[in-house]
Amino acid sequence: MWEFNRDKTAAAGTEFLALANHRKNIRAEVALVTKRFRQAQLTALKEKWPQYGLLDDEFSPEMCIFLLEAIPRMMLLEDAVGVSTAHAQVLKFVNQYIDRIEPRPRMQKARKATQRKRELGANR
Repeated sequence: MWEFNRDKTAAAGTEFLALANHRKNIRAEVALVTKRFRQAQLTALKEKWPQYGLLDDEFSPEMCIFLLEAIPRMMLLEDAVGVSTAHAQVLKFVNQYIDRIEPRPRMQKARKATQRKRELGANR
């Protein structure tokens, strides 16, 4: 979800929200599509949520989806006007957090390689 929402083509969603804000005749349709998309994301995330070991009362799947959509959207809006304060730090924080709870395949390979080196060193 994070990678999808960070993609520049995902910025179209922001454009549709802005359009719906100014055109009442499409507002209901944009809201319906947005709610359906968010529900699909929520269904997928709730299926994996127990694996992450996160406490629902502190950080719910709904909150997670909102933040994973809102942060990239805000960054795209700010980038468009030349503002990037704290963007690098926020990207680093979110990427590290996601990698802790759901490591990317390359991260898993790197960890296995490091673990194997340690094991080989310990056997000498």
